[in-house]
Amino acid sequence: MFVNRPTNEADAALKAAVSMVFRQAGESGISVATLAAHLHKSAGNVYKYGMANDHSVFISAHDLPLLAQITDVTPILEALCALCGGKFLPGDQEAESPENIRGATLRAVKEVGDVTAAVEDSLADGALNPDEKRRITTEVLEAKGKLDALLGKLKTGKTA
Repeated sequence: MFVNRPTNEADAALKAAVSMVFRQAGESGISVATLAAHLHKSAGNVYKYGMANDHSVFISAHDLPLLAQITDVTPILEALCALCGGKFLPGDQEAESPENIRGATLRAVKEVGDVTAAVEDSLADGALNPDEKRRITTEVLEAKGKLDALLGKLKTGKTA
């Protein structure tokens, strides 16, 4: 059942934030179709998440952890917090600390290892079926997300 949501400035801000995240994802090579596959949604609905004039579909909080695996969702979190009258405060205020860089590196390496394992498991019989391709794609996107997070920490870090 579809329930009309009242539209207002907060909804517009949320749509704009989603649109910005999707645009940034596209600039880094992640298409709407890839986002949709990762979210287990239709590309049409995912595309509508960022369309300011379409009030039939909004991104859900349930989608954010999946989306965060492959792209930076900070603008969406900021918009969602504003919807509630709050402000988003990232938990990683010291991105440049050696511990955070080391942790991000270890998480990225683990994900790259998961890609290698998925490829090896999938190629054990000498062929790739569609399910195996999806599994490898998911692993690659997760690894890319962790590598992007590491790169972000390095870019935002202060130098001595």
